[in-house]
Amino acid sequence: MMKNIRLVLTSLTLALCTGIYMHVPASAITVDSSQLNLDTSCSTGSDASFTGLLQVPADTYNVYARLPTSGQTAMMSVFGQVSDDTSSCLSIGTVQATGDTWSLVGTWNAANTDSSTIVQLTSPTLNSTLGANRPAVMLVSSTHPTCQPTTECTVTINGEQGFVRPIGTLPNEDSLHIVRPIDPSQDTISKVTYYVDGEPAYTTSKLLPFDLRYVTVSNQSLARVIDYSSGQRIVLNETVPDGFNDNFFNFLFRIYQSNPRLILAVAGIIGLAIFGAIALAIIRKIRRHHEWELDHGFIQQNIGVVTNVDRQKAFSRDRQWMIIRTVIWIVIGLAIIMTLVVTVNTFIVKMYKVDGHSMESTYHDTTEQLVNVVPVTLAHIAGRDYTPDRGQVVIVRQVFGVTDDVQAADKENQYLIKRVIGLPGERVVVKDNAITIYNADHPQGFNPDTGSKWEKTMHVDTDGEAVDVTLAKDEIFICGDNRPESIDSRFNGPILTKQIIGTVN
Repeated sequence: MMKNIRLVLTSLTLALCTGIYMHVPASAITVDSSQLNLDTSCSTGSDASFTGLLQVPADTYNVYARLPTSGQTAMMSVFGQVSDDTSSCLSIGTVQATGDTWSLVGTWNAANTDSSTIVQLTSPTLNSTLGANRPAVMLVSSTHPTCQPTTECTVTINGEQGFVRPIGTLPNEDSLHIVRPIDPSQDTISKVTYYVDGEPAYTTSKLLPFDLRYVTVSNQSLARVIDYSSGQRIVLNETVPDGFNDNFFNFLFRIYQSNPRLILAVAGIIGLAIFGAIALAIIRKIRRHHEWELDHGFIQQNIGVVTNVDRQKAFSRDRQWMIIRTVIWIVIGLAIIMTLVVTVNTFIVKMYKVDGHSMESTYHDTTEQLVNVVPVTLAHIAGRDYTPDRGQVVIVRQVFGVTDDVQAADKENQYLIKRVIGLPGERVVVKDNAITIYNADHPQGFNPDTGSKWEKTMHVDTDGEAVDVTLAKDEIFICGDNRPESIDSRFNGPILTKQIIGTVN
């Protein structure tokens, strides 16, 4: 028995020393707008400039522009060019755009269907006022308009109103969000993501009614975000009906959906433990019954002369019983090991593999990092999100929100490794390749990189963004240490604290 216990403990130790590896895309830059053959006539000197690329059918299009944040206003000019070696840049128009409505800029005649259309937006005022997200442009057919953009570009899907939202087309820092609305009945759904209060709940391959097992109370904000093969994204907003009542089975369902491996492991160990207990009880019952029959004379045991053959048979029986008991203990031990490994990997520590160069020279491509999940776990137990310290390196979940997208991230991966620069409630300004943080302790601002422990290993950007954004109470601002090759909050905006997986020590 002691040998069996030692075997189980040894296996347990080995299993707990085994990590589960995940790839963390530090950066995945594959295209840059500098690779496009942009005519210099599109450029307007030091004005902010954003570029998008989209292939559209031959047609005449009404071109609309919009700023990324509600309440913003800016004068902007939009240009168009065919992505070949001969076409020059043509002005589409200039407009005073806002972040609350789509503003008509002008028209664009796309006559060449073999080449993509390059759209460039420039503005003399965005340099100092632009937040972390990108402006957007929409091309609507003037002959067969899918919508008439005002506050939204509204389309109808199965009798419901949806809003067309543009996503980025180039994974670089000056990417312009651009879209051509297409009649949903003429487009193909690639996936549908379902959000509860802005947090992704689940994904399907076709549009279905919202599964209310994922919600908890009435009037929660729900969104179904439909991504189409054409590249357009349509959002259907709704709320949880009044009078909705959650129940215990829905709670168990959500627990399972959030930690399916853990739940299956726990169920497995309970099932195997019950099986083992029943098997051992049956074995004991048979042996006790046999001994009771012997004691009460119901069966006779002819002892006689004990031969070597008898001894061998008795030894074989004892060995068979021992093997059966050992197998049962091993099965139970393996179930315990599986449960502990999944529990440790889910709530305590994880092993990740860095994939990319955006954190060099602090962390290099293909290196493996142990990630501490305990602070996040404890915060969730306390019913809140974890807020890291400034300078901590965190693993964050990529959440492709309903109005924005992570441009440089490989869509097949789900995590990023970055350093925390700005904390909730702070104002973050990025100008002339330097970051300045404004908060109650530093009303005049300070540079978090100056004198930091990562200053000697980071690479300064020589052609960075101009950002001015104030973080909400549940937002942080993250950057890679290799700033020139990192697509982070400077380009795609802050991330929510709920997206943090753990910290890298």
